[in-house]
Amino acid sequence: MSEQINDLLLEWIISTRFKPGQRLNETLLAEELGVSRTPVREALRSLVARGYLTVIPRRGIYAPQVDVSRLEEALDLRYLMEMYAAERGIESATREQMQKMGVLVQECESLAASRDWHQYNQYVRRDCDIHRLIIEAAGNGLLIEFYERLAVFLQIARVRLFEHRPIMTKGHEEHKLIVRAYETRDRAQLLDELGRHLTRSRRELIEIMKDTSFSSRSYAPPPQQHQQSTQRPEQSYSQANVARRSV
Repeated sequence: MSEQINDLLLEWIISTRFKPGQRLNETLLAEELGVSRTPVREALRSLVARGYLTVIPRRGIYAPQVDVSRLEEALDLRYLMEMYAAERGIESATREQMQKMGVLVQECESLAASRDWHQYNQYVRRDCDIHRLIIEAAGNGLLIEFYERLAVFLQIARVRLFEHRPIMTKGHEEHKLIVRAYETRDRAQLLDELGRHLTRSRRELIEIMKDTSFSSRSYAPPPQQHQQSTQRPEQSYSQANVARRSV
């Protein structure tokens, strides 16, 4: 049960069900999920240990916030990790991994033109899955473990920048070139295309975050169609019946 709740809460973190910096109330979560507090407490502790939530002593557990400094650090690490993985994985990438990349690129392309926020959320997920495959192809288990935490943080950041979709969906064309380099086992082309892609993505994400007009707006996605809870904003998660169906 706690593992199931853990997965659901992580989904909510990524999809911005929780507002940045929102305090998470264990009791309210348990009530909304229709479970006891014990599995919720265990799930929250697990997410804290994995770095997806923040603990402030004597105050509580909070949803992550995205700021320019942390985003710059994360993107720098992403560059180092993925370039290393590409160097190591160009020969070891399996046909199955390359086929998965190709399918994900096609799905990203079909989703890129959508103006629906939920479709864009799916675009970001598939984009992140492409980059996870680059890491996995290197065959380094510890690298995969470290990258996973970084990938979740970047996914949170990108979902919260959804209003800039026209800028951020250039990637699928660059992904095509990256996949082609894997298929031809062309190391030089792979490092060139991936490096260019990561550099452009970093530059544009940082520019968006530094845009004062963006930083003054809420990170939260458009309101859901269902009726909103009457609880205080910092304690509101979702309708109980929706949450119960998700668990």
